[in-house]
Amino acid sequence: MKKYIFLLVATIILGFVAGNKASGQCEVCQTPFYNYCFILDPLPTSCGPGRAVFCYDISYCPNAISIQVVEVEAPPDCIDEAWDYLYNWVRNNIQELCGYKPCSEPPPMTIYYSVPICGEVTWYGVINRVAFRAHPGPCDLRCTIEMLWCYDYNTNKPVVTEVNRYLTGTGTCPYIPYGRDPLAPPEFKYIPGEFWRINCTRILEVIYCN
Repeated sequence: MKKYIFLLVATIILGFVAGNKASGQCEVCQTPFYNYCFILDPLPTSCGPGRAVFCYDISYCPNAISIQVVEVEAPPDCIDEAWDYLYNWVRNNIQELCGYKPCSEPPPMTIYYSVPICGEVTWYGVINRVAFRAHPGPCDLRCTIEMLWCYDYNTNKPVVTEVNRYLTGTGTCPYIPYGRDPLAPPEFKYIPGEFWRINCTRILEVIYCN
């Protein structure tokens, strides 16, 4: 048990450092509900590197952690891959943020993983990247995925079970066609060298609630 306490204390210290370093890039974190910010850079994809930012609350670690993804940026051909990588990274590396919860010491940790359904979409054609950013307020609508997590020391692997998906936030957003949607106007297509931004639209590339 001392080992687990030591690991949790170390995790909290690392989270404090990471939160301070990233504080200038996490303006959309809904503080005081989220204590820290984590930047996953680079976020690898087969099309080239991307980047992800999420805010998280460790107040109840190692029993529970809340994670709110606030930004994902990647080449447009690999956006689905980027979202999948981030989701799997959380499942496989949550101990870096919240400490270890052994499967032999139930109950497991509960992970509340939240991704934006409504948000800002920006196209950086010079570097071939599209960025999705969450917005608080009237554009805040999210899908929260609830998972149970524990670490099996017999196999040295985490055991993760997804138990629920549900909408959070009270915001709404129209769908403004963009990117490769055939209905997208020329000013909102993925044209090399161009730049555009839509402040609030439905993000089609994210994981949706059932």
